[in-house]
Amino acid sequence: MNNEFQWIPFYGAFAKKILEYKDKRHELMEIMQQLHEEEPLLNYLNFDREDWWEPRGNEIDPFSIFATFNRQITDKNRIRLIKRYAEEFNINEEIPMEFNSIPVLNNLNSFYFNQDGILWDLFIEAMNFDENEGMSEEFQTLFDKSLSINGNGLSSITIGLYWIRPNVFISLDSRNVEFLAEQHKISFKAKDVDGEKYNELLQTLKIQIPNTSIPMISFQAWHYTKNRNSKVNYSTGLSVKDWVELLNDPKVFNQQSLEIMKRFKDYGGSASCSQLSNKYGETVNFYNRGSSALGKRIYDETHCNVYKENGKNRWWRILYTATDTVSENNEMQERDGTFVYKLRDELNEALNQVELSHIKLYADELDVQPSQNFWWINANPKIWSFSSINVGETIEYTLTTEHGGKRRIYQNFLDAKVGDLVICYESSPVKQVVALGKIVQENNGKNIVLEKTKNLLNPIDYSSLKESEELNQLEFFSNMNGTLFKVMPEEYDFIIELIDANNEKRANNEEVQEYSKIDFLDEVYLSEESYETLIALLLHKKNIILQGAPGVGKTFTAKRLAWSIMGKKDDTRIEMVQFHQNYSYEDFILGYKPKEDTFELQEGIFVRFCRLAANDPENDYFFIIDEINRANMSKVFGELLMLIENEYRDEKIVMPYSGKQFSVPNNLYIIGMMNTADRSLAMIDYALRRRFSFFEMEPAFDSEGFKQYQETLNNEQFNNVINQIKSLNFEIEAEATLGKGFCIGHSYFTGQSTYSEEWIRRIIKYDIVPMLNEYWFDENEKIGKWEKQFRGVFDE
Repeated sequence: MNNEFQWIPFYGAFAKKILEYKDKRHELMEIMQQLHEEEPLLNYLNFDREDWWEPRGNEIDPFSIFATFNRQITDKNRIRLIKRYAEEFNINEEIPMEFNSIPVLNNLNSFYFNQDGILWDLFIEAMNFDENEGMSEEFQTLFDKSLSINGNGLSSITIGLYWIRPNVFISLDSRNVEFLAEQHKISFKAKDVDGEKYNELLQTLKIQIPNTSIPMISFQAWHYTKNRNSKVNYSTGLSVKDWVELLNDPKVFNQQSLEIMKRFKDYGGSASCSQLSNKYGETVNFYNRGSSALGKRIYDETHCNVYKENGKNRWWRILYTATDTVSENNEMQERDGTFVYKLRDELNEALNQVELSHIKLYADELDVQPSQNFWWINANPKIWSFSSINVGETIEYTLTTEHGGKRRIYQNFLDAKVGDLVICYESSPVKQVVALGKIVQENNGKNIVLEKTKNLLNPIDYSSLKESEELNQLEFFSNMNGTLFKVMPEEYDFIIELIDANNEKRANNEEVQEYSKIDFLDEVYLSEESYETLIALLLHKKNIILQGAPGVGKTFTAKRLAWSIMGKKDDTRIEMVQFHQNYSYEDFILGYKPKEDTFELQEGIFVRFCRLAANDPENDYFFIIDEINRANMSKVFGELLMLIENEYRDEKIVMPYSGKQFSVPNNLYIIGMMNTADRSLAMIDYALRRRFSFFEMEPAFDSEGFKQYQETLNNEQFNNVINQIKSLNFEIEAEATLGKGFCIGHSYFTGQSTYSEEWIRRIIKYDIVPMLNEYWFDENEKIGKWEKQFRGVFDE
């Protein structure tokens, strides 16, 4: 077996072990539940939620089990899980240390959706599949059924098949699809692939790419896309002398930045973020986002040339060249940590001229020195909050209280040394670990200085820590009124594991498809002029409401609008909610929620998403609100009504419940949808209305896109129905009590590849006529007239 693919024997053996549980699925579920209790990396499986597992028949499918160690986690954590599975299931194959050619799933989408055991049936059929006999009809049927389940996709299903039998099934992730099309002229549209076409593709590979295994094809695809991009002709304009001055400026190159530079230099000047993480410690984001933040500080200090892509500044390019490594959208991305970044020549030379011996080469938690300490520091959010300072900024802690007395556990302040690592905790009412830090100035007789090194997107609750046996002896729990507490190394390691398990989320998904303006105009029946207007309104105002009659495609348009701005279908940067009459400030912003026998202050979905966007300032994020006028808008938004305005983005206010500072980031856009035909809904009040632009969406029966759709159906009866609907809309628009906001939308009549009279009759009978009954509830003659005219179309 080629050493490039040393993972194949273990994956195959594990798949066979799982197959042994095909008739013992509840036993397998119990094993996974037990592992879930023991292993923080499996927390995302939510085994404690009955509402999650009841619809799944309280059983876990094989592909979701494989996904637990084929997600966007570090190789270290991946190997740790594999070792645990090998022990639990008595697998004797060698534990893989390399994972070449394996596609992984997004952490937010690393769970398959099973219905009636279909994924189990597909798994069993795949394991019994004989490639010499070809794909059975049963396999093709199960393949199609698996794709039809909401939440699954062609990429994820074929990735799962590749994991269990990599020499038989090919993964149709974006890299492989691109490679096959560009290098072997084997192209297809993902939406057209079903079981039959997938079978044909497997046969085509044998014919057109003979003597090449599927894992090798996948490996070649990775190399091809990695090396395809040409060198970008971009220079910062900074000389070696400029870089030396910057390296000696602590406002620009702080401790974290110098650690990143030293590790790049030690690795040979070029490395991937995952390679640095695996060798020297820290998370991938420590290097990824740390580099972007450093690039921004360099620009602020020097106003050097900066590389722009689609109007966005790519700060990390100030530090690294893009030679042979940049991804298509010019972002710092990795697939299994395999994109490599090379220090710019001038920066590399400058690093030879500065003293870095005092900078740690290995991350503290992986290279603990005998003299190093770990600390837990308390902040009272009613006085100040860790959220009020940015990563890289510092805060002073005096050795005495405001009254001149020594702080509690005074010796801890004397023992704190430069380089010590700190767990940053906010006390009541927050009661969460919210950040990480390090000591950058030790006791000078007056104070110590802490630098914030990391923001936690998902803070760790006090209750989660208190319930952990590993933290029973934590000094903080025995004397919670102090400020600085000692943390033992094993306690620190455990807390970091909890943090990693809860914050490996929303990573960029390598499998996302590109999405352009052309794709938008192909799917959404808007003119190019209307599209440009819509984009301009959203980018300028940052908040927009798509309003219109039922069926004009508001919801359909909203997500595609976001995709077209991002340039790809990256749902990890989109959050969608639906307002209703009972939707509250506590749901949306912040409030106390019951937890066991008490109440706990929890951030709402909008605040959490704002923090996610703030942690990734180089990318745009989109918050979509369906039925935006169903809720009491002023009540739901509360004090954030001001902060969502374009002019007040990034400005901080104090949250009333928590006392913490908060802002709405500049890279977050709000898209609302409003049904203008629902008489039961209140109009938006003026205070909120002036903070949004409003874009009227109208029925698109006369658009070029809909006309092309009509031509594909090529049916006279369908054309006659559409003509009747257009006449009906003309009458509705002329009604003084109705108007164009009550017209019938085109989306009722889309989504079909072939015409069926039964389908169109159902639409008229169960969608259109009931709507007319609501519009003209006391005008039976009008309703009867239109019912008769529709019947006339079918009787012709």
